[in-house]
Amino acid sequence: MNYRSDVVRRTRSSSPLPGEAVFRSAEERSFAPARDADAREGAPAALVVAAGEATRAAAGGVLHSAGFAVTYAVDGLEGVMLACSEPFDLVLMHAALPFLDGLEATRRIRRLERRRRAPRSHLIVVSEEGAEHDRALAFEAGADGQVTNPIEPRLIMTAALQVLRRQHATPA
Repeated sequence: MNYRSDVVRRTRSSSPLPGEAVFRSAEERSFAPARDADAREGAPAALVVAAGEATRAAAGGVLHSAGFAVTYAVDGLEGVMLACSEPFDLVLMHAALPFLDGLEATRRIRRLERRRRAPRSHLIVVSEEGAEHDRALAFEAGADGQVTNPIEPRLIMTAALQVLRRQHATPA
C-alpha cells in the first residue's frame, strides 16, 4: 500500500489516529483557499505552504504585519494548485510536505511561471534546522532563498521587504 492511498483511506473514516494530522486528497478538497480575513485590496500577495499549523501561523503573522494578504496551503500539491490559480508576490514553501514535497512544488511553480511568461514570485524554502544540504537543493529547485525552521521573524520580514522594494521599483 502506498502512503497516499493510506492517508486518503484514513481521512474517510470518522476519526483519525490520536495525534495524527488529517490531510485530504486533491479530489476531496473543497478548494477554497484559506486567506487572511482582513486582506486589503491591492496588498501584495503571499502564499504560505506548510503542513504545521504553528509554522503557518508564525510566517503568516509576520507577513500580515508587513502588509501582505496571506493565503495558506497545507501541502505541496495545494500550493502548486494555488500558484496556478493566481500570482503571488512571495511564496514561503516548507521543504517537508505531504503529497508533494516543497522542492518538487518549487520546481513545478517555476516551470509554470516560465510557461506562462508570468512574473517570478520571490520563493523562500523553509527546511528543518540542521539540514544544511537543503540550501543547495532549494536553490537548484529554483528558490530565491532558504531559511530554517523554527522560522525567525527577522528573516521572513527581510524577504517581505525585498518583495515590497522590488514592487515599488517596478513602474505600474
